[in-house]
Amino acid sequence: MTPIVTLTIQQSIKPVVVDDVDKFEQLSFEVQQFEVRKLLGDALYNDMLDNITDAKYIKLITGDSWTVNGRKYVHSGLQTVIAYINYSKWLYRSQVIESYTGAVMQKSDYADRAQEGYIKQLSDEARQYAMDEWAKIEQYIIDHADDYPYYCTSESRKTTKPIVTTLRRY
Repeated sequence: MTPIVTLTIQQSIKPVVVDDVDKFEQLSFEVQQFEVRKLLGDALYNDMLDNITDAKYIKLITGDSWTVNGRKYVHSGLQTVIAYINYSKWLYRSQVIESYTGAVMQKSDYADRAQEGYIKQLSDEARQYAMDEWAKIEQYIIDHADDYPYYCTSESRKTTKPIVTTLRRY
């Protein structure tokens, strides 16, 4: 699979301290495979990967600007969404080392571990930035529906549960 965000791209958008490149690449792959696929839907995601060099997908990945009713809009691209989700997850994963005896936490004599609440706050903020950017990208896709026919809006992908309005006793 073609990675949308490499370590170099990650560092240019939202830098992370990486001491294990393979671990980071695995995380980035998982974000792309599971989170971005969920946002785009399977059909659009697969079409994008199959035609990743098409201009319309390059604009979706790297960002673009467009005008609707005389008003200009800008989105930063899926790379930004992925980079911020990567950062959000990396805050937790970077401290854990998987060993033959199980998962262990890294410890250093030169630094104290950040409090869990602070790590969660940073992670939540990064995820919120990613979702804010995703909202712009989704609007871009909707406004360019002819270019992205495989996209189904978030609303149309939601499953609904029937609402029971009355109960009858027999």
